[in-house]
Amino acid sequence: MKKRIKNMDKNYIKIFLIIVILYGPILLFKFYKGHDTIYHLANIDDISYMIKNLNITKISPLIAGELGYGGSIFYPKLPHLLGGLINLVTNNAIISLKLSNILVLYLSGVFIYKLLDNLFENRTASFFGSIIYITMPYLVNDIFIRDAFNEIFIFIFMPMISNGIVNLIKNKPLSFYLYFVVGYIGIVNSHLVLSIYFTFLLIIIILLNIKKLLTKDNLKHLIKASLIILLFILPSIILMIEHKNLGIYRVFDLEVMGSTASHVKKYGIYLS
Repeated sequence: MKKRIKNMDKNYIKIFLIIVILYGPILLFKFYKGHDTIYHLANIDDISYMIKNLNITKISPLIAGELGYGGSIFYPKLPHLLGGLINLVTNNAIISLKLSNILVLYLSGVFIYKLLDNLFENRTASFFGSIIYITMPYLVNDIFIRDAFNEIFIFIFMPMISNGIVNLIKNKPLSFYLYFVVGYIGIVNSHLVLSIYFTFLLIIIILLNIKKLLTKDNLKHLIKASLIILLFILPSIILMIEHKNLGIYRVFDLEVMGSTASHVKKYGIYLS
């Protein structure tokens, strides 16, 4: 055990410390209301309520003046589930959102580090690449301006999926399945639209490496992995696409939909 700890890659600790130094003071001691903050806080609170009552459904019972609203029908809920689980401990949706953001930043840094190290086998370069990744303006904007909670989760799963493809090229099928399948299930259940955009980019990467990737064995692995992914995501993705095409939903659009008055007062946030 001591030998394992001694041989542990210290860059994982360094990534965490840099995140705490860069983001900790802002995330932990100051609250900013972003574009989508109320929506995510309400869903985090709502999911923790459902977990406590052992009643997990696609209808959020507290939202819309406690009438209930089917947000899970058209919007992926994996990020809110994480926030809801943390909220069971903190009993404060704002703190849960902040802790979730820090966890997402750390996992994003770790998985891009793993991808870069797998590609270049240079830990120093991979470490600096990880720091650049977690300080990208797009990611910082998602956290501090837009508060696009679901969207930031794609920064975890994009390098996971890419690492799966690298492992497939390197003839490591077990690692391919682990990273590729878990990564795709995660990204689709975090942000459907960006997962589709990322898939288009991934198809281009596969075509550029077609000779290495589309061997008989690799093609078999890709088909198997795709079927496993479809098995997990189809029940929810069909509903999402159906409701997206119908266009009959509204999400916290002024006074059309909102949290209960008690929740808004508790957070110190007011709908405008």
